[in-house]
Amino acid sequence: MKARWLVLVVLPLMVFASAHAQDNLDSPFGIKNADIFATNSYQVPGAQITGGWVDNPVNIAPYAIRSGGHYEVQTVFDSAGNIYFRGSIGGDAPNNSVRIYSFTPDGQFRWKSDSIFGNWTGGSPIVGRNAVYGIGYEYGKAGSGSSPVVAALDKNTGATLWTTVLPEGLPGVAGTLYNGVLYVSTLDYLRSTGEEDIPTVTIYAINAANGSIIRRYDVTVSRGGWTANPRTSLTLVPNAFGAGAHGLYFTVDRAPGNPTDPTVFGINLATGNYWATSAGKAFHSHIIYSPVTNELIKLSWSDYGQTITTFNPVTGAIKHQSNWRNISIIDPLMSLESSSSWLWSTIGGHGYTDTAALLPDGTSVITAGFGGTVVLYTRDATGAYSARILTQGAAYWGEFHNMAQLIIPYAPTGPMSSYNPIWLTATRSERSETGQTSMIIGVDAITGEVLWQYDTQRGSQSDLRGGAVMGPTGYIYYMTPDGILHILTPTQMPQIYGEVTLPGYVGPINSGSGDGSYTAAIPLTLEFRQPGTTTVLFRKTVALSVPQLDGGTAVFRLNNVPAGTYDIAAKEYIQFFPWDGGRTFRFTRSLRALAPGVVVPANGTGSVSVSLTLLAGDADDDNEVTLFDFGLLVQAFGSLRGDANWNQAVDFDGDEEITLFDFGILVQNFGEIGAD
Repeated sequence: MKARWLVLVVLPLMVFASAHAQDNLDSPFGIKNADIFATNSYQVPGAQITGGWVDNPVNIAPYAIRSGGHYEVQTVFDSAGNIYFRGSIGGDAPNNSVRIYSFTPDGQFRWKSDSIFGNWTGGSPIVGRNAVYGIGYEYGKAGSGSSPVVAALDKNTGATLWTTVLPEGLPGVAGTLYNGVLYVSTLDYLRSTGEEDIPTVTIYAINAANGSIIRRYDVTVSRGGWTANPRTSLTLVPNAFGAGAHGLYFTVDRAPGNPTDPTVFGINLATGNYWATSAGKAFHSHIIYSPVTNELIKLSWSDYGQTITTFNPVTGAIKHQSNWRNISIIDPLMSLESSSSWLWSTIGGHGYTDTAALLPDGTSVITAGFGGTVVLYTRDATGAYSARILTQGAAYWGEFHNMAQLIIPYAPTGPMSSYNPIWLTATRSERSETGQTSMIIGVDAITGEVLWQYDTQRGSQSDLRGGAVMGPTGYIYYMTPDGILHILTPTQMPQIYGEVTLPGYVGPINSGSGDGSYTAAIPLTLEFRQPGTTTVLFRKTVALSVPQLDGGTAVFRLNNVPAGTYDIAAKEYIQFFPWDGGRTFRFTRSLRALAPGVVVPANGTGSVSVSLTLLAGDADDDNEVTLFDFGLLVQAFGSLRGDANWNQAVDFDGDEEITLFDFGILVQNFGEIGAD
């Protein structure tokens, strides 16, 4: 299915237009969340659509340790594809001081900055056309008594062009650049007026050419909860309040028990006046501006009132607000170890991630959340948003993951509308000892088809320093704590090309593409076994999108698993968590399928195909379709999801109601026994 994108392809011409010597963003890749509107959308010529990825590791330990920064810090690029990131100086650094580093697209060292920054707190570098900018504590200092310092560096050499110590506040992580002015935020702090201490976030407007402070904007915030800090991007809208009166927007967190505390702020940069409004819990999420609707869009935690809110950028008035926390395709799963431990896979948890991106239509927004859902929000003619699960991955794909990108691929010599956008992110793993390690994934942002998964073989997404991000060259980059810069380059075929046939599967109507061409399915956990035995060596979970409503064949493309010969078995979705000594969650309604003697080549050296057919009907999980399964179906017959007698294990066609179609699948597979 091809989509036609006509609205936003001219945005870079508007957003990045340079005014003579005034510095502007070098490209969308030069700042976290892309462009001044924070759309998080990037155009990449010739970007990989399907296929494989191979790692080209580069040892950067001699230059930086703890490379890539912390959760909020993302690797950024200039338009030529050169890499810029924060990293600690080394063992001789006082108080965990940091530098900014630059490497070429293929990992060759370019430069490191002078010893400017101290402590770890600070944001991603900002790459302008004229210079690279950074913020942090003063070098050699740390703690609440240290002042924030902002610096500009030469893009070619890393030489310091200027440094400015800000007079008040703690260094923040959010900033942006527009028409020669660098805007940076502080963390929240107590600003003294002489009579009282006021919780404040200060935005400094700095002359990008010489570092002089043009103006400061003091915004009163509420303290409590985790933080009242701007955690990600500053969103800037030129002329939002009128000609020459630009708007600057950011979001902060709030305490759970204080629902009226303001969390979204809009500053008139011409007058200094600002509005503040309450709209859920934010933490890491950023504000997106849509030039098509002239609205601000914010995603939030589902358990704090709503999952999506839109605002008037002039007044802060809420235009739409809704909560989609009850949407899921997997019922809550009780752990095998404890009846008090449950796994939920509903829409939500957006506020703990920073994965939202604006699609090229200028209205739709894609994001992820705790429960492993990849969600598409679409807007109707009235301005109201509805949510649809594009695909369902292993639970907790989103937690502790603050970064994602919407990649808009196009043929350099062809039309921009040639391909659907690709949503790129990384998953979090909770139990690396089971082999379920962090994955980097690409999802078709329109159909929900999972285009590829790359196994990082890391035990936690937080090990992927600087995020897993694609640069303008089409390569994917991330760093690991052992001082390795991983550069993933595309290959024509994946390491494992898998086909999973689900006879009779229909799927939830409000999932996948929404038009019937693709529907979402419950994830499938693959067991990689020692050949000829039932000994499981490791497991990998793949997301499935089914391309037909009559029980089609889902495809997975898996990369970078250990080479070897395996029996690959599949029956269920299984998820492990380390809570309370370990918790295991399972769901199945199919017989076990087995692909014996699969020879998996080393990643990047070849490809192997695997075919699995999952026959539904095993509701009691004994790996046979018998009268016991028939009895469970009879008990739930006629029920809809949410009814008292509903049982998802007998919804064999996945359409969220128990009907004669489910009975027909059971009859067709009656008496079948799955593989051992």
